[in-house]
Amino acid sequence: MHIKMQYSDRRRSSSGRNNLESHYSNEDPSYSRYDERFSLEDRLKKEWNDLAVIETKNWFNVIIGICDTLITEYDSYNVVGDKVSSWSELIKMLTAFRQAEVNESNVIFAKFLDYMREKRQDTASDVLTDEEESIWNDIKLLKQQKDIEWKKYHVGTWKYWFQKEFPTVNLINNE
Repeated sequence: MHIKMQYSDRRRSSSGRNNLESHYSNEDPSYSRYDERFSLEDRLKKEWNDLAVIETKNWFNVIIGICDTLITEYDSYNVVGDKVSSWSELIKMLTAFRQAEVNESNVIFAKFLDYMREKRQDTASDVLTDEEESIWNDIKLLKQQKDIEWKKYHVGTWKYWFQKEFPTVNLINNE
């Protein structure tokens, strides 16, 4: 009797799954709209994440150069504790600044996705309209410009810090 119940439960589960599969099959137009909308959204998210990866690599390259330079100079100075403390505080400050900029860019991207979801509620498409493409390109360009400006600021800040802390040192560039 116990075995029959398991079999019976499996049959119900299987028939339930079949109903669910047929409800969301490719023949169902609502599923197709759902699939197209999220396909486009996934593509945009991937493109956005690719831009973030480039910026993150730039951030790490600068930080690695800073660390390499600091380690190189570490042994040649007696008052290292103060310099490491100053370095640590600057990293915390720059990280907070950068996180604020990243959050701002992500909010702009999220608002664009909301705008698209709202526009596509009834008619889904996996292709951007000309207007959407123009907005999307402007958003990406803005992010890239802000990332370039950040990198200049980031590198410049470290150069000034090193000039103050280690006046005779050349910054190691890891790009």
